[in-house]
Amino acid sequence: MTFASSQQSNHYDDIVVGASFAGLSFASIAATLGMRVLVLERDRSVGGIVRTTGVLFSDVLDLLDVPDRFLMNSVRHIHIQPPNHAPLEISSTAYRFYMADVTGMLGWMASQAQEHGATIQCDTMFLDATPAANGLLQVEMNQLSAPGTLSTFSTTILIGADGTRSRVARSMALAQNTRFLAGAEWLLEDVQLDRETFYLIMNHELAPGYCLWLAPHGESAALGVAGHPHAFHPAASLRKAQALF
Repeated sequence: MTFASSQQSNHYDDIVVGASFAGLSFASIAATLGMRVLVLERDRSVGGIVRTTGVLFSDVLDLLDVPDRFLMNSVRHIHIQPPNHAPLEISSTAYRFYMADVTGMLGWMASQAQEHGATIQCDTMFLDATPAANGLLQVEMNQLSAPGTLSTFSTTILIGADGTRSRVARSMALAQNTRFLAGAEWLLEDVQLDRETFYLIMNHELAPGYCLWLAPHGESAALGVAGHPHAFHPAASLRKAQALF
């Protein structure tokens, strides 16, 4: 997916760094309100690299009319295995969340934002933002496919939707996140499990500070783990998790 702007002015009302759920949602609404919006995405395509399992809570559907084709599995049961305790199951007659096709959904959100008037520029790294004498921000960026090719745009509003280690936050001297969860996930085929159930195991050794999960993911299954970085080895935990589940 490639996006390009036909407008030549180097000023935007809003520049959004990061074309994921938060950045694209803001860009779409801002463009609908008549603002001139530029979205910068460092990956070569929107949704090209997915960094989430894709759990979409049903409340989101009250705000965003997500097409059914991106809702892979409807989930209404959560099976939890706490440490030193019998398993627990939480159920609902209504579907509480869905396993979503994240790549497809992000591509759809990008198209929606573009249709509303936003410009999306992929393969572009945000470098820095500095205040100008006219009260605007000068935003410097680099085209990754052409190293050393720098561009500068001005904006009234800069949105940092670029993740936990935000370059925007760092350039604006904002507070930085100091505690993280790190994780990994495998997609497995030929796993027999209830397609309406999300399975969780709380295990401090294999997932310190968080949990392991097994979830339906279309016709496959997502086996994942997360925890405090440097306190465990995700790949080793996933190998052991197969036996636990």
